[in-house]
Formats: sequence, C-alpha cells, structure tokens
Amino acid sequence: MSEQPLVPADRRALDDLAVFVARARRADPEGAARLVAEAGVLAVWVSPLHGAGLPTVLGLRAVALAEPVALDTTVALAAVAERLARGTQALPVPPVQVLTASWAGVQPPRGGWTPLPALSAGALRSSARDGAALVAAGSRPAQVWREPLPGAVGEAGGTTALAQAGDVLGFLVGDEAVSAARSGPWVRLSTARGHVLARPPLLG
Repeated sequence: MSEQPLVPADRRALDDLAVFVARARRADPEGAARLVAEAGVLAVWVSPLHGAGLPTVLGLRAVALAEPVALDTTVALAAVAERLARGTQALPVPPVQVLTASWAGVQPPRGGWTPLPALSAGALRSSARDGAALVAAGSRPAQVWREPLPGAVGEAGGTTALAQAGDVLGFLVGDEAVSAARSGPWVRLSTARGHVLARPPLLG
C-alpha cells in the first residue's frame, strides 16, 4: 500500500469528499471506504446500504489527483473522516486496513454500459423516503429495497436501493435529470456529484 498522501488537483475536492464521507458514516457508522487510485484519479467507494437479502449497493465519488498514485486499500470511514478534518492540502492514507467489508471485493464492470432513460432526482428522493418510512414502520428492508424503480430502469433490475443510496449520499438534488445505465446485472445512476451502482443479491 502506498504511504504517499493523496493530493487532489483541486483543493476544494477534499471539502466535497469530507461531506461524502460524513454522509456515508451516517448511513453506516462503523463502515469502510475502498480507496482506489490509478491513472491520476482517486475513486472512493462506499456501501451505504447492505445486509442479508439486499442488493449489493455501492456509492462512488471520483477525485482528480495532482500526480499519479497507485493504491487499492479498504479503510475505516472514521479514519478517513479524521484525516479530512485536519484541513490540510492532502489526504494521508490510513494505515490500518479493514478486512471485514465483503462488498469491497466486488468490482463493478468498467465497460459495456448501455444508457437507460433518465430519472428525476425528485422522484428518486420520494421513492427513497417512502421506503425509509416503510422500514421504520417495521417492513423488512430486503423487501422494501428490492422493489423495482419505475420504467425501463426498474425493468433492467434497478431497485429502490439505488434511490436510497443516492439520497443518503446527497447525490439527488432538486428535480435534475439523473442518468441511468446498465451493464450485465448492474444498474448505475449518475449525477455530477457521484454515482450509485447496484446488482441483485446473489442468493434469495
């Protein structure tokens, strides 16, 4: 693992990343982040929603780096947040790896994405919050978050888990159009703030 601090090309990217990490921690206080740096870009992966019977759900925020670094490590969100809170020009890589985040070993496809019709951010937020209300009222999360999204995205396998992940990570703003795409069993929603990706559970 590289011990070289991660220096963004734009200093403001660290502030945005701190917000992203804070939101991921609210969804999963004991959670982890997978940091992958290659070709001058840092990809920060999180899983704001996971559990038995749930889709595999990942959130992604990409940051351009000032200089290339080779890195692939999974560390505690708390450790990343603590280093971001220092207010420096770089992100020191936490030295202790997290080995219990099974989702971190899942690699979504890099290519083969077929565009799907865009969705409304407002409609996705409503879907997420309706689902959260059902879970709070006692409905099984695996049932709620496996409900299909409307239209072609739902037909392609996209579920309300994607809407929930996009909402809790702060990617869904106003009524802007949210791009959607599919590659194999994976469905991806994208905005200027980041991406959420999900595939159905392998069993159940």
